[in-house]
Amino acid sequence: MNEIIKKSTSILQVKERCILLLDCSASMNEKVDNKKKIDILIDAIPCLKTPYSNYALIVFNDDAKIIRYVTNKFGNIISISQGLIAFGETRMDLGLSTSFDLFNSYYEMVYYNDSNRKRIILLSDGCPSCSEDSIIKEVKKCKKSGITIDTIAIGYNSSLLQTISEMTEGIYKESKDFDIEKVFKELKYETRYIGYDNNH
Repeated sequence: MNEIIKKSTSILQVKERCILLLDCSASMNEKVDNKKKIDILIDAIPCLKTPYSNYALIVFNDDAKIIRYVTNKFGNIISISQGLIAFGETRMDLGLSTSFDLFNSYYEMVYYNDSNRKRIILLSDGCPSCSEDSIIKEVKKCKKSGITIDTIAIGYNSSLLQTISEMTEGIYKESKDFDIEKVFKELKYETRYIGYDNNH
């Protein structure tokens, strides 16, 4: 009975389901201002925490892989991300497809309901090795399913990433000044979407 009560409380508190979708392809080994793009990405992870959210972590390169299933322990996400390495192609389409499948399978089975917002935060340099058509196909599936995709360009301005966010009414930001704290402060993830205030 105590477990049921604990689970019900979690349902009430969680207002957003979030997948961190990270580009770990070989192009992320390129340097910007003497720092690898993959390291810029890793440094960004702690800035993505929001109140009342649960997270999953997916990376993509030659394929897409779920690194961490649903958790409300964001420290675990940060710890896992420290070991990320960049290699292979940039199959962004597979990353989006895997995220979509997770939202519509595992996430739906585990203590969630349709009232929870669904969001993907995609960090990439915006240089896919797959066709843009295959990416847009996956984005349309996400849009139809009510999934918002925020995109953050690491190292390059990206019209593709901007299009993805616009199609799903998400946010697009560029880390062109490579000031990670400044970029994510502008995103205001601590308050965006969830009506969070200091009274909670």
